[in-house]
Amino acid sequence: MSSAPLETKASETPSGTGAIVLPFAIWALFALTALAALGFITVAYLNDLDRRSQQHLSTTAFKLEQERIGTLASEYSWWDEAIVHLFPEPDRVWIEENIGLHAQSNLDVDMTVVVTPDDEVLFAFREKAFFDIDPAFVRNPDIRTLIQQARRSAMDPVEAANGFALFEGKPYIFGVSPFSPETPAKGAPPDLERPVLIFGREIDAEFLRDQSEDFGFLGLRLTHPSEPSQKLLVSPSGTPVAGLTWEARASGTERTVRLMVPAIAVLIVLGGLGWYFLRRAQGMSRALAHAAEIASLRNEQLRQSESAAVRSQALAERASQEKDQALVELRQHNEELLRARHDAMEASQAKTLFLASMSHELRTPLNAIIGFSEILRDQRFGPLGSDRYVDYADNIRTSGTHLLALINDVLDISKIEAGKMTIEPEQTELKDLLTSTMRLFHEQAHVGKVTMTFDIDPPAITMHADPRALRQILVNLLSNALKFTRPGDEIRVSARHHPGGTGNADDDRVRIVVSDTGIGIPEEFQKSVFLPFNRGPDSSGKDGGTGLGLSLVKSLAELHGGSVFLHSTEGAGTTVTIDLPAAAPGTGARAG
Repeated sequence: MSSAPLETKASETPSGTGAIVLPFAIWALFALTALAALGFITVAYLNDLDRRSQQHLSTTAFKLEQERIGTLASEYSWWDEAIVHLFPEPDRVWIEENIGLHAQSNLDVDMTVVVTPDDEVLFAFREKAFFDIDPAFVRNPDIRTLIQQARRSAMDPVEAANGFALFEGKPYIFGVSPFSPETPAKGAPPDLERPVLIFGREIDAEFLRDQSEDFGFLGLRLTHPSEPSQKLLVSPSGTPVAGLTWEARASGTERTVRLMVPAIAVLIVLGGLGWYFLRRAQGMSRALAHAAEIASLRNEQLRQSESAAVRSQALAERASQEKDQALVELRQHNEELLRARHDAMEASQAKTLFLASMSHELRTPLNAIIGFSEILRDQRFGPLGSDRYVDYADNIRTSGTHLLALINDVLDISKIEAGKMTIEPEQTELKDLLTSTMRLFHEQAHVGKVTMTFDIDPPAITMHADPRALRQILVNLLSNALKFTRPGDEIRVSARHHPGGTGNADDDRVRIVVSDTGIGIPEEFQKSVFLPFNRGPDSSGKDGGTGLGLSLVKSLAELHGGSVFLHSTEGAGTTVTIDLPAAAPGTGARAG
């Protein structure tokens, strides 16, 4: 009577296998499609990044040249010897030798002009000779604007004005600086009627060739302001002077082609591992299903036996025998339930093994990626040809390091769940560990305009703890605090020694508090913040985390025999307190 149901269930096994394989195949197809889409988006992003980088580079290149011309003008105008030889009567021999020929031959300046306080041209020098310049030059709105900006400069130090303007139909870079004595009267206000020195550099083919060689532009050339261009040169009055165009690069496409082979290899390895663990999961699923079928069959037999005993008093002896048989079967049923429980525990261990194995398999190529990117970034085998490649290699290293940290978190939580995570406590100087850990986040805090402070009381605390685990606790808490603070917020770390006074080592505690004035955590989410993979209501994937940080903090603290407390007010900030034993059992902490 019991064999028929078993045969029926066994015949349904292939369909159960298909029910597992089909979702896996759909998931794999979806993952490949998502990776392809991500690759396409990445290529487009890198190409656009190249375009924006070249535009930014062109702005920087021309800004540097403007500042150079302005600086030269201010250096010569803030020179008592120049004032003596120019005013009231210009010494043409001195002018020609010092700010004429010298500027053109050694400073890459094409034109020198001096304008008097009444806006008359005192002299003009170009092409190694004095020349008669059109008086309208000073009335040019752009030149006029630069002269006025220069005259408003303080007497000490002198600040030059610079900008683009057209002269004789050609684009120039002009630097304008007022003449001022080297040691003006203390507190003297700006003289708005000072004479000014003007240096001009023509943006010609030679200038563009120098910029191309210095900054790596391909085919850099001038265009008319009305023609399409990649950058416009605008005068101080807001009028376009000329356009710049060059051959844009598309490094995203080139890098994608080079990375295609290793990416395919990684996908093949991951697919093989996924298939292997899928087959293991199928076997365990069949074992669980078989155990459930046996349990269901035994329950049905027990119900039939009990019904037979109730229906017929005349068959009491037979009912008694069946009852004994039912008890035997019940014991067997309990044993099979225990075996089913054991199988379920093995399935859980297989899950943990899967996470650990996947983490190890991913860390191997990631370590290679990080190592190779460091080689490229440091240019150990020779220059790459462009500083941008060094920046890109550093970006690859940063992203790989971030991903490796996430994988390490997954591996740690797997070890903790499997009961294999151990710590190695030793005498640890808490101040040194706090200082070195906070130093890791100084640059990130500076960029985010977040203030970080810490204090420790007493100044020297030595506690019995695993330095690596304690550092991981602090790194996770500081990383979380920085993710959810705003510019102008504050992060404060404090450490206090609380001696028990009873002689019992368990009463001797060290309390570390990490608090911030960030966005806080809503009350309804505070009870679940220490659960694995819980990322809260405001994460939304923006911080790139896995939701394991606080879970690891709690687990590592408990491995030390400590505890964790969290208090947060939405919109006002979060405080996390780590309470740890200060000394090993039977000893005392040292504090001074």
